[in-house]
Amino acid sequence: MSRPLSATRLQDAGRTLLDLPRRRRTEQPGPPAPDLPARLAAMPRLPGDHHRLTGAAQLLDAPPGTLLAAIAATPDPEAVLDALAGAEGGLRGLLALRAEAAPGSALDPALRRRLAPMAGRWTLRLERVGRESPAALLERIIATEAVHEIQGWGDLRRRLDPLDRRRWAYLHPALPNEPLVFTEVALTRGLADSVQAILFPARQGQAPDSATFCSISACQPGLRGIGLGDSLIQDAAAALAREGISQVGTLSPMPGFRRRLVERAGADGLPRTEAIDALLDALPPPEDPVRAQAAAAIRRAGARYLLEDEGKRPPTDPVARFHLGNGAEAWRLNPFADLSANGRRRSFGLMVDYRYDRDRIRDRQAARHGNHARAVSDLLRAAARRP
Repeated sequence: MSRPLSATRLQDAGRTLLDLPRRRRTEQPGPPAPDLPARLAAMPRLPGDHHRLTGAAQLLDAPPGTLLAAIAATPDPEAVLDALAGAEGGLRGLLALRAEAAPGSALDPALRRRLAPMAGRWTLRLERVGRESPAALLERIIATEAVHEIQGWGDLRRRLDPLDRRRWAYLHPALPNEPLVFTEVALTRGLADSVQAILFPARQGQAPDSATFCSISACQPGLRGIGLGDSLIQDAAAALAREGISQVGTLSPMPGFRRRLVERAGADGLPRTEAIDALLDALPPPEDPVRAQAAAAIRRAGARYLLEDEGKRPPTDPVARFHLGNGAEAWRLNPFADLSANGRRRSFGLMVDYRYDRDRIRDRQAARHGNHARAVSDLLRAAARRP
């Protein structure tokens, strides 16, 4: 925890800040001048908060790397960070600093402690993104989509189709048109079982009854480790419930599955990875029994991977940790759901439906603490037990 700021610490922070080089962010960041810490200590004190905060705001134009190195060299980095946080543009400045700071570095925890409340859920606005949204916001959506790359404005317009698409973002008043995190949702009959069903849904003439979250993208590297995705899912699910959507879930990748299967190929009846790759190179049609047998083998291997060491530790798979930790249920495994190069590289095309039951989220979150219990459907557990 940071110490309360005394008047002396506030003055020292302002004195420190005013002596930093006022360079543009576009310049190459570099280490502070060798004499900078001594110069900071020798600066006269600034009277009053107004001068302190004005000086802090001026310094936010400095390259983040230079500013970060100079702050680390001061006798009281916590006071400097408090001054920056309170200045005009402080949120943007601290985000830039933490994006520059190496994870686990000396200033990283101090920056996180300040950013967590500054970008807390209560400070954010949930906004539905549509074709009428500002162009600057839509450009950020195109640039930062992390799961299913958006191929320009035409692709984005299709994904914003009001008939079967929803997209929500968290926005902060200090960062207009710059989403902190956003999600894309496909409205379907039942939860989607493939990327194709999400990206190019078949219009069946029936009203959708389910919402499949197909991507969650974080836009600010400075907010790493400050979870906003779970809150965004819950707020978006509440908005969907008001539209009459009864079932909410995700179609999610299994980024560690391929690596795990390579490590254990052939053990415990698991399929060999070379055989799976050969099958995917020339995938038989759905009615072919060879495809059905391969799907069963991949599904069994995926179920065992998700249940590995249950009761002893959290799931190995990072996406499973996220969704199960947020109170979802691992409901269904979908072989051949993502046959893109990326999907094959991560998990041989296997994907998972995680289902969110709003009435059971808190109970599941409480149950997982202590005993590492995992909310997994009977269907998925049965797949793991099959020989």
